[in-house]
Amino acid sequence: MAEAQKHIHLLLLKESLQLKREHMLQKFLEVPVQQSRVLKREELENFINEAIHIQTESLKEVLQCEIQAIYDILDLKLQKKTLNLNAPIPFPLSIAGQSGQDEALKFNKARKEKKAKGKKM
Repeated sequence: MAEAQKHIHLLLLKESLQLKREHMLQKFLEVPVQQSRVLKREELENFINEAIHIQTESLKEVLQCEIQAIYDILDLKLQKKTLNLNAPIPFPLSIAGQSGQDEALKFNKARKEKKAKGKKM
């Protein structure tokens, strides 16, 4: 259950970061530039570098969140396995009841006696 919640949280986080990145890029692209004006090489390089910076920062944030979520999921799985391994072994419950256990013990005892007699001959 907790693992599924982590997966859902990760998907929601990815979606919100994607929207944030799109918003930042849209905001950046809205910088007033005269349409008839040609960008100089330096301006174009700065423009592209800023767009790349926005993308890399966004991807860095997504990766950090994914790594943390995966770590949390693995930790939950480890805790679950640890709890299962450390669980006390329940006393064997009889399905057939006490009389069934007595019959099983008598049957095993009789079988052992037959084997012992067979070895003596």
